[in-house]
Amino acid sequence: MSLSIGQAAIRGLIAEGRRLANSLPGPYRQDLLAKCERVEQLMMQLADLAARGEGETAHLLEAIK
Repeated sequence: MSLSIGQAAIRGLIAEGRRLANSLPGPYRQDLLAKCERVEQLMMQLADLAARGEGETAHLLEAIK
């Protein structure tokens, strides 16, 4: 699967978030890493739905809640 411009931008932000997290103390690091992981999961779900032509369905809206 090729990356869209949006996916590439999101991946860049996730990478930057992870780099920043590594400079934070324990609980803050874990919180930011968890948020980065969640954003990555949502991005992958959206890409999968879009690849199947379901990028604008009720399932998508439910997935991002």
